[in-house]
Amino acid sequence: MIKKILNNKKAAASYAIISFYRIMMIIIVCLVFVAVLWMQYSKPYDIRKLENAQIAKKVILCMTNESLVLTQENFNEKTLNECIKTDNNVFLNFTFQGKSITSGKRELEVYCQVQTRVTGPYLPSCLNENYSVLNSSHQTDQLNVFIALDKNSKNVQVIMNK
Repeated sequence: MIKKILNNKKAAASYAIISFYRIMMIIIVCLVFVAVLWMQYSKPYDIRKLENAQIAKKVILCMTNESLVLTQENFNEKTLNECIKTDNNVFLNFTFQGKSITSGKRELEVYCQVQTRVTGPYLPSCLNENYSVLNSSHQTDQLNVFIALDKNSKNVQVIMNK
């Protein structure tokens, strides 16, 4: 059939035009598909709240040796520094039985207090939660966790103590 079309000059010209439009339609559909994917997946996602929860979970498991029994001997800054390496992007404050330990950049705590009145994309992500853990006499006690994460440049490095 294509041989018959190519022998007829009018049919050959219209076949070339139709082929050109087919190729153009395929290219346009592909470009629209790529543009939609690019618009959907180029949006930045703020996962700092998820990172805060993971940091809290890992530090609590590290301080309790994965048993969820927290004693005053394990609750100190040395243990906290063994569980996580902090830098200028994170501030940690753990309070247990009236004793508080901190690590990291303290200015982030002030930014979290300001965040109740001011919003902005460059403010740190803050987590302030209470977790139930067992104390040395196996009674339920509250562990207050405050984490401020200002991860605009790089991730905080979390190390599990095994």
